[in-house]
Amino acid sequence: DDIFSSAVAAAYYVKHFVNIKEDEKIYVVGGEGICRELEEQGVHWCGCDEDNKPISEEEFTEIQPDPKVKAVMFGFDVNINYRKFARAFTYLNSNPDCLFLATNTDMTYPTKHLEFPGTGSMLHTLIASTKRTPTVLGKPTTNMMDCIIQKFSLDRSRTCMVGDR
Repeated sequence: DDIFSSAVAAAYYVKHFVNIKEDEKIYVVGGEGICRELEEQGVHWCGCDEDNKPISEEEFTEIQPDPKVKAVMFGFDVNINYRKFARAFTYLNSNPDCLFLATNTDMTYPTKHLEFPGTGSMLHTLIASTKRTPTVLGKPTTNMMDCIIQKFSLDRSRTCMVGDR
């Protein structure tokens, strides 16, 4: 309970601030951490590691909107590929009511010795192609703070958020 990551915030936000019904799901572009957090909140999802394989042009026609997908959650994904972009684009473009959510907008991902493209860099592909702006759920947004305040019953005026950047 000491660390409230963007994946925790995203899953908590979906469960407590978004009306996702029991038979609906979220398409996830991101790592296993987001999917685990969604499961802990009882939120159904698809995507994640299921779409780690490349796609051929012949397979494009297989990507069809799923009416049960009510949101696209975009997070850091070391296995990002065109299949994931195509699915996320299809859900967002075919349904104007499909929510566009992002864990963070960090443009770079720092490692011990180098920096690499971060979630924000990858996210801009969908922003540009769908002409939609995501609701960002991680630091330093008020969405994340709202989740923390609610989950831990904190006094907002006596609460401070500290991030890693």
